[in-house]
Amino acid sequence: PEDIVAKRSSKSRGGSKKKGIGALELAERLAKGERAPCYLVVGEESFLREHALAALRSALVGEEPGPSYAEFDGLKSELAPVLDELRTLPFLGAGHRLVIVRGAGPAGNRKGFVGEHGERLATFLKTPIDTATLVIEAGKLDGRYKATKNLRAAAGVCEVDCGAFAERALLGFLRQRAQHWGRSFARGAHEALLEQLGGQDVPLAQIDAEVRKLASAGSGEITAHEVEALGSFGSSTDGFALIARISRGDAGGALSVLHRILRDGLVSGGGSRTREETGIAMILI
Repeated sequence: PEDIVAKRSSKSRGGSKKKGIGALELAERLAKGERAPCYLVVGEESFLREHALAALRSALVGEEPGPSYAEFDGLKSELAPVLDELRTLPFLGAGHRLVIVRGAGPAGNRKGFVGEHGERLATFLKTPIDTATLVIEAGKLDGRYKATKNLRAAAGVCEVDCGAFAERALLGFLRQRAQHWGRSFARGAHEALLEQLGGQDVPLAQIDAEVRKLASAGSGEITAHEVEALGSFGSSTDGFALIARISRGDAGGALSVLHRILRDGLVSGGGSRTREETGIAMILI
């Protein structure tokens, strides 16, 4: 089709240079007064997307924005009402307007908001409005469409990378979230937690929940002993640990692992915890 261009090679998880700025950098940039007419908040990590949206709301319209804030469903909304919101002066003629289009990427056979309207948005942004900011949020955008390419290349567009971290950055994320929740990791403890949870593919929301749980359990540095005693375990880790202890005849150790399975549940396909009976039964079998 005419609106599709040659597809570039896809980047591996954390393997190639990212565009724009990282989601965790955004709040600092905004605090320095940096502003863009349009932000593309894009990437598979929902935790990072929500973190970026919260930073934009806080910096641009405050915690209780009222009529200065509008949100649209990218799969249902047309372009006209979005542009109308951007052109509307802020309430009482003061402050700033923030307009967010959520879920703006493709879905099934549908191009999505950006695929349909990206070129017209790029034209609109040639003469941006000082009193309003547009934010486009999506798990992914289809870079084959000319509309997507034109929007990304438009003046005043800042892309906020919400993609998955490489291992080194992920360990940095663990340290940062521990500080956010009021503690820090002792040497090696954050690596132990990541390994215990199941490695690099664990969703950031789950990692953050585990760090918050550990941080609330005491004071001082979070040690590897605390991680083992209080942290959840990934499903594969629990399964192999249970088998190993049973094969050694370690009844007490096997019961301890079983206790963890019943306490924490299993990691589902979406990364959340579940106590689905069939999955637990399969580990026991």
